[in-house]
Amino acid sequence: MQRLLTLGGLLAIAALAGGYFLAARQATYRVSGPSMAPALLGPHYEVVCPECGHAFAIDATRGPLPTATCDYCGAIAAVKTGEVIAGDAIQPKSGEIERLDLVMFPDPDDPAQQVVKRIVGLPGETIAGRDGDLWINGRRYQKSWEEFRRVAIPVFETTGLIEQSPPHLIKSADGSIAYHHQVHSQGIQLSGESPPLDDYPYNQGLPGKLRPIRDLGLVCQLQGDEAPLALAIIHRDGEWRRKFAADSAEKSLDVGLALCDGRLISNRGAPVSIDETELATCELAATPLRLSTGGNGGLGRFLVLRDIHYADFPETKVPAHAYYVLGDNVLASRDSREFGPISAKNVRGMVPASKPD
Repeated sequence: MQRLLTLGGLLAIAALAGGYFLAARQATYRVSGPSMAPALLGPHYEVVCPECGHAFAIDATRGPLPTATCDYCGAIAAVKTGEVIAGDAIQPKSGEIERLDLVMFPDPDDPAQQVVKRIVGLPGETIAGRDGDLWINGRRYQKSWEEFRRVAIPVFETTGLIEQSPPHLIKSADGSIAYHHQVHSQGIQLSGESPPLDDYPYNQGLPGKLRPIRDLGLVCQLQGDEAPLALAIIHRDGEWRRKFAADSAEKSLDVGLALCDGRLISNRGAPVSIDETELATCELAATPLRLSTGGNGGLGRFLVLRDIHYADFPETKVPAHAYYVLGDNVLASRDSREFGPISAKNVRGMVPASKPD
């Protein structure tokens, strides 16, 4: 027998005789809200575009939506509203709590309920949200490549032939491949190309102003060739560019580059800071990414990602023994911007878990 315990933003699965036991006999919890998507999905619908075949999730907690707009091609897809997919599962983690960790704690407005968010401010820090970024003790917090990948939101991905991926990817006569950004989701469809916005298909039906974003990245894989690969992030007045070369022992070249928190970061090489004056006037182009290679290798993967674009919030001093928490899905989150820092004694570190059957 098993007991299901509803905990506000989560559904806890408590193990009794014959129930779901993890190796450490820890309870498993299911997310039941949209505030941590895409890292953690709540109840949602899985939608497949009838035109391009792209599969995407949309939030099911605000009631059924009969149709959804494909964020890849703009086609209208039917939603199987009778087939709600359960939220993702999480479980407690051991060890110290660090910045960007997932945590669970009692809702400050209803302590009988539990919610899950991400740690962004540590005890004793002064934190603010400005220009889409986090500012800690008066300085822009700059993520590492690993931290960027941990929180990044997928924008576009293909593992097929470039020739089969228009209008997103166009190959030029010189062999370079340009990514042309499209905006279709959340019920908003711009004609032609558009500079990247903080749109997210999961939020279809949720009102909110879309804002231009600056922090964009690319992960790609070049197969079967030792030729150098160059990635460029393109803005209105120029570009930031980096070259990569495979080691002789590598059968494929896996590289990543992102403009994030005021600097260029990569999975290969040290970060490069960008002048604040140049950054202040930076607007990404409608064709914000380009890949160039002099070889004949095939492209195994092309993944575009964007950083979380945080809403502005005023400077807040985090008390000792407290944390400042935010939801990844900014438009759908109620967090420390509303209820303030949370007591550290009530916080439990969490990690994604395998979903129970």
